[in-house]
Amino acid sequence: MDQHSSGRPYAPVSRRVDRLSNAIRLVVLFGINTGIASTALAKETTGDEARLPEVTVTAERRETSLQKTPVTVNVVDAEVLEKRGVNKLSDLAGLAAGVNLPNRFPNTQSVFIRGIGSSRPIGNPSVGWYLDDVYIPRSFGSSLLGNLPDIERIEILHGPQGTLYGQNTSSGALKIVSRQPTQNTRAWASIGAGNQGQLETRGYLAGSLSPDLLSASVALASSQIDGDVDNEFRNDKVNDTNSKQFHTIWRLTPSDDFAATLSVDGLHGHYSSGATPLNYPGSSKRKNFSDINTHQNYDSGGVSLKLEGGLSDHLSWKSVSAYRNFDVDMPSDDPYPTFLSGFDQDLNQDQYSQEFQLIGDYDRFHFITGLMLWHENFKMDRLSWNRNSFSIIDSSSTTESVGLYSQGTYDFTDKLALTLGLRLNKEWRDMDSAAYRSDAQRQRLAQLYSVKDLKKEYQSVTPKVTLDYQWTPELLTYATWAVGETSGGWNAASATQAIAEVPVDPEKVTAYEVGLKSTVWDGRLRNNIALFYNDYEDYQASISNPVIGGQLVSGAVIANAGKAHTYGAEWESSFKASPVLELHLTLAYLRTRFDEFLNPTGSANTDFTGSELPFAPRWSGSVGSTYSVPLANGADLRFSADVRSEGTSFTETSATNDYTKMPATTYLDGSVFYTTADGDWTLSLTGKNLLNKTYELPGYYIPSLNYIAENYNRERQFMFTVRRDFF
Repeated sequence: MDQHSSGRPYAPVSRRVDRLSNAIRLVVLFGINTGIASTALAKETTGDEARLPEVTVTAERRETSLQKTPVTVNVVDAEVLEKRGVNKLSDLAGLAAGVNLPNRFPNTQSVFIRGIGSSRPIGNPSVGWYLDDVYIPRSFGSSLLGNLPDIERIEILHGPQGTLYGQNTSSGALKIVSRQPTQNTRAWASIGAGNQGQLETRGYLAGSLSPDLLSASVALASSQIDGDVDNEFRNDKVNDTNSKQFHTIWRLTPSDDFAATLSVDGLHGHYSSGATPLNYPGSSKRKNFSDINTHQNYDSGGVSLKLEGGLSDHLSWKSVSAYRNFDVDMPSDDPYPTFLSGFDQDLNQDQYSQEFQLIGDYDRFHFITGLMLWHENFKMDRLSWNRNSFSIIDSSSTTESVGLYSQGTYDFTDKLALTLGLRLNKEWRDMDSAAYRSDAQRQRLAQLYSVKDLKKEYQSVTPKVTLDYQWTPELLTYATWAVGETSGGWNAASATQAIAEVPVDPEKVTAYEVGLKSTVWDGRLRNNIALFYNDYEDYQASISNPVIGGQLVSGAVIANAGKAHTYGAEWESSFKASPVLELHLTLAYLRTRFDEFLNPTGSANTDFTGSELPFAPRWSGSVGSTYSVPLANGADLRFSADVRSEGTSFTETSATNDYTKMPATTYLDGSVFYTTADGDWTLSLTGKNLLNKTYELPGYYIPSLNYIAENYNRERQFMFTVRRDFF
């Protein structure tokens, strides 16, 4: 039985296959009928030249047209980021079909694609993050990366990307692509203010430092918003955010076949968090009683050097050398005025990476071959408390990995192409960990355990096969089989020696996808549709008191919980109805199920086989429009509105109660932009959650501690912004 459904038995495999087959037929028929109908309609139109802009992506590690790339990719460009008032990545919710963006911590953004992701900031992600060409392995501080003013676009890749992007991309990848400086001068600055204490400043400057040789850019941003939860015990507010960040790019082009790009970025932020207890006297919505200062400090940054050159008319090369670091002081407390449950942890991470690529581009054959070298040091010093009992965990881990990959596409004809890819990866992980009995002042009173030189080696092979057929210049279909992995390793926050010594094996996925990309009606209507089925083995989950190898392991453990699968459909559509009206639609249907699940305690009622996966709503989607009004004086007035909706889901792997159930949500966002005739000034008013809907979003539920807490979404927000474009 599906524990999270209405009680109906889960459909047998044969019925699921039939449904998938029927869905495929419907999608193919829809695409063909759309093409026929739109072509017929195009013949009847009278010279309307308005069309959707061409979209370029780097999903296959080289620039290609979105509509001719046989990969499901969502693209959010700079104009949409501005229109939606995106100052953190959770504001992207609803813009990409099948992408779920839970935001349980103010400085951390989890990403789930097609029902798979990770809400554990310390653990390995299932969605890989990239800032330009540099991999970001952990999600700390990621929530505010979307506020950088030099972002050209954000690409979200669906399905395993193990061949070209390596480990920890078993459900997809999120790429932030920066605008590269050119010889043309560009400069602008903006300042915005709104309710709830919102204040935002941004600026961008780019141009030539030496004609035809050196160009550079610098992007600056600061953002703040007041807390929306009252801490009654400490008489302050929590859930506030305050951050400052920069990004500078220097590009040297001494010849036509060589370029060097140096990129440096940094972020400094303060955050706090606080949930509302449901079972405390005097508690009500947006009230907190924590006795701990939960304000967090976060610093991160990185530097990368990209070298590119040509070897011949058909061969080129690329080298990317990078270093990144973050340092976090991250306290988290229960919402009660006692040391019931919580922690205060200091985290530090350093990473080094070196990637080499050889790119070939021939008449019928295109390929990329690469070598990736990776090193990471991760340290944690964590003070935890449970019913006034204190302990400290110190852990230090090192990861080394080597990946060799190659992917090539051969065009058998002008319409039929085959892509083959393969990645060989080897990873070495080791960890030292120790725990101590302590007090609230971090005094180490007695050692509880100590383990050193825990070592584990992993090897992986992640292939990919794609067959695509270009029926017409406007209609592409494709089918993909791919394998991906999420890395294994150790439990960095291990309360006991037994937990510390339990290694986690890699999570593996075998994925199947068919897709259709259609651009018709003289480029005015675009429909992209995908059907997918994913099989997961050794699914990684955080479970309490599991029985592993016949032995009860007390405490929370990240372990390989068993097998799962997900399947569904995604549809994205854009329509340029006229030169002044543009419409957008996203829609996703998702089903998930645990086929096997590690029984946490050995009791029948904790076997979650048949349950749905966390953060996997069955239905989600959005509808949006932008209407431009050319004014008589040459100025431009634009109105935008977006409605996004998401069905119910659960926050925990083992969810069986209302305390972990995410409600169905619907939000209305909108904006108005006025740009002067010369384009120098832009005045805008953006609004989020315009209907002022309030939803109870589960925080934590710990039955053994009688700990029940809820979070709430932000109330209606307005931001008025003035922007001045100088060049």
